Amino acid sequence: MDDIQLTAVGGSDNSVRLLNAEEGEGYGVEFDVDYLVSEKLTLSGGFGYSKTQINDRGLTTSTCGSGLCTVLDPIDANGNAYIDGNPFQHTPEWTLNLEVDYIHPLTDGLIWAQYYGRGKCYWRYRL
Repeated sequence: MDDIQLTAVGGSDNSVRLLNAEEGEGYGVEFDVDYLVSEKLTLSGGFGYSKTQINDRGLTTSTCGSGLCTVLDPIDANGNAYIDGNPFQHTPEWTLNLEVDYIHPLTDGLIWAQYYGRGKCYWRYRL
């Protein structure tokens, strides 16, 4: 993807900024399945995997302004972090969902339960 926009949060004023990167790369796969156990009960599940990467050697952003974090990226002369090669922020590497749908004959009501999990989202600071 050429000329992508990213959101950067932080810095000394904890602001939200738009960054323009030369290029980004992303790909992934998702699987979903539904199993009808009975007329009233359905089990569903899904799994997703994604891989993303920022490709812009000169792209930097300010680090956390609180001083309560350890920056893991290389730092330039101005104290900004180089983010080339990092994954897209807030994009989990994997997602998982499980769902149980049970239709109970109360005035056409629906009773259901759901579980959703995801892998760690990218945040290049260690608190």
